[in-house]
Amino acid sequence: MNQLVQTSFPKHRVTDDPNDSNALPAAYYTSQSIYQAEVESIFFKSWIYAGHVSKLKNKGDYITCNVQDQELFIIRATDNTLKAFYNVCKHRAHTLLKGEGRALVVTCPAHNWAYSTDGSLRSGPGLDKMQNFDKSLMCLSGILVEEFAGFVFVNLDKDASPLKDQVDGLLERILSYVPNPEKLVLAHRQTRPFTANWKSAIDNYLECYHCKSTHKVLCELVDMEGYSTTPFGNWSWHSGPGFPAPGEEPDAERNGGFAGAHLWPNLTINFVPGRNDEIVLIYTVPVDADNCINVMEFYMPSTELSDDAKAEIDYVCNVLTEEDIALIENVHRGMKSRGYYDGRLVVNTERNYLSEHSLHHFHNKVLKAIGAK
Repeated sequence: MNQLVQTSFPKHRVTDDPNDSNALPAAYYTSQSIYQAEVESIFFKSWIYAGHVSKLKNKGDYITCNVQDQELFIIRATDNTLKAFYNVCKHRAHTLLKGEGRALVVTCPAHNWAYSTDGSLRSGPGLDKMQNFDKSLMCLSGILVEEFAGFVFVNLDKDASPLKDQVDGLLERILSYVPNPEKLVLAHRQTRPFTANWKSAIDNYLECYHCKSTHKVLCELVDMEGYSTTPFGNWSWHSGPGFPAPGEEPDAERNGGFAGAHLWPNLTINFVPGRNDEIVLIYTVPVDADNCINVMEFYMPSTELSDDAKAEIDYVCNVLTEEDIALIENVHRGMKSRGYYDGRLVVNTERNYLSEHSLHHFHNKVLKAIGAK
């Protein structure tokens, strides 16, 4: 029986109106059965970030990735298109590729079954003498793959609509800050495991209600009084102006402040003040209901880091992120208290930094996706 059918969902008070709604109950952050429903209905049915096109420039270039426990690889096929497959041989289920590299022919290391970059079986020892064997029936299992703003995404749901159709307006926002994201390269990557549900990390990004009490340095750089968030269908936009020079007016859409986007379900795309050639991706990889991994990737023009770039990376990874993780882990411990069920979302008409309306949007999407709405 499907996991979704077996799951019993606790009562919630998330309404359709953000002005009169509670947050998701604690059980949605601590239940392993709900987590499994999210894996099946969210992560196996959504566009998930896999890498950058800079790793897939030439025919045969490939990268590997995981969507939860599913191992995948993406390859630049000989027809110059991107292809994505489950990373498993059709013979006896051995992993085909590891890491990243180049392979014009994908050969299984176990028994030397060889596949073309389009996933078709080319050859294998002894196959030419087999009876009732049709190579065309042994193609690799493909999945959807799409390039978006220089980044590569995969979707295990073969019926999913294209990513670009799900995030109308986002590409224009990205290109207004960084005109050529496809020309960037991965300059730094850092991972940080922590003890919390993946949704708590996303919740934290979607509101800045906590910013003045948690991020002292950030609030010296970004004017929280001008900060705002706007949720759309599968994405939301977050921005706040930097403090203006004397005589200037705050402007939330200029690179002097903070700007970023959350892309459903677990990716954030962030822009660095004053830089039109850098993007910082931060995404949360769920492990189980109580654990996840925070991944930070810095895309820059070069892998050669300036002193300013090193200082920026140090601040984001070792100050800002650590401040957030301390808060998120504390919240997750509180979710297990018998004294807490759910909380009232704080929402105002100004939709400013004190408003949690983007959480409301996210929580409704979670409930709808798992069938609990």
